Amino acid sequence: MPIERITVPDFGDVQEITVVEVYVSVGDVIEEEDPLVALESEKAVMDIPSPFPGKVTEVHLKDGDTVKNEDIIILIEVGAESDVQAKKPEEKQEQSPKDPPEEKRPAEPEQQKQQAPSKEVTTEERAESTEGSYHATPSVRAYARELDVDLSLITGTGPKGRILKEDIQQLVKNVLKNKPLTAQTTDATAPFAEPPLEDFSKYGEIEEKPLG
Repeated sequence: MPIERITVPDFGDVQEITVVEVYVSVGDVIEEEDPLVALESEKAVMDIPSPFPGKVTEVHLKDGDTVKNEDIIILIEVGAESDVQAKKPEEKQEQSPKDPPEEKRPAEPEQQKQQAPSKEVTTEERAESTEGSYHATPSVRAYARELDVDLSLITGTGPKGRILKEDIQQLVKNVLKNKPLTAQTTDATAPFAEPPLEDFSKYGEIEEKPLG
């Protein structure tokens, strides 16, 4: 089967191109238009898609590499995908059981109580492993530092959960929108407050009389 090279596209006069993330590894079977790598230039971050389907045989880049136009990204075996899909029906027939599977009965209440703590531990372990971890490009991290934004509070909307500048801007807008007005409100209403009355007792005795 033919082996094709997929290279870095022409970025024009851009001198420095950084590999943000490599999405594939050797042995992966990919579809046409599947993203291969994310490259960052001076202007933007761009996902480079595969022009055809096949199986990845070599990966020539890694995260953090600096590349230039026409550098090789991966080598792909074209047509390998169809062979893999053709074998899947045969494998399913060979693996099909002769006897029907046994019906799973619902667990008893006592068994469910015993299993519950293990699920809670798993959730806590995942929370500890992901705490403080986030996926963002160097330019986005610098942008967050300028605005004093904690990236761990943001859920990224980019590929594979990557945090974008738009996500940071949206968080800032939400914070400003929900911020209560305190000092500003007091300053704005201060000119309309009634001035205190003068102490007339300093001029002598005061006689109070009803109006009218």
